[in-house]
Amino acid sequence: MDSDPQLTATQEALLEEAHTAATNAYTPYSAYQVGAAVHTTTGDVFPGTAVENASYGMTVCAEVSAITAAVSAGHRDISTIAIVGGFPDSTENTYPTPCGRCRQVIQEMDTISDAEITVICSNLSMNDIALFSIDELLPHSFGPSDLDSDDA
Repeated sequence: MDSDPQLTATQEALLEEAHTAATNAYTPYSAYQVGAAVHTTTGDVFPGTAVENASYGMTVCAEVSAITAAVSAGHRDISTIAIVGGFPDSTENTYPTPCGRCRQVIQEMDTISDAEITVICSNLSMNDIALFSIDELLPHSFGPSDLDSDDA
């Protein structure tokens, strides 16, 4: 984990995409806004936003939304995911990290892509940023190789 990273211009632009997505989040129940954006090895960017539902289990996380958008467009070559989140009026300076489900989805994309996915996390104020590898966020993970899948 790098808690005081020097971001590249590409990473900064990806964070801005995630921040924009966070402002579009539909979160009437928690008010916790989350946006994500993935960057592919070919330079394409796919944003995603959190979409809550009164039936909480139906909520779609921003990370899954962004990854699904990339895969839907034919991209499994994700190199980076940026996640921005928090309460809009909060002065708290803590970055969010992906939930367990999202970590599992990111790990699977990491397994099938040609690049190790970098995970960038930031608060809404964009003043608390950290970089992680998915192995740092989900050590001893379960993946395609555990199922003897050809994708492993």
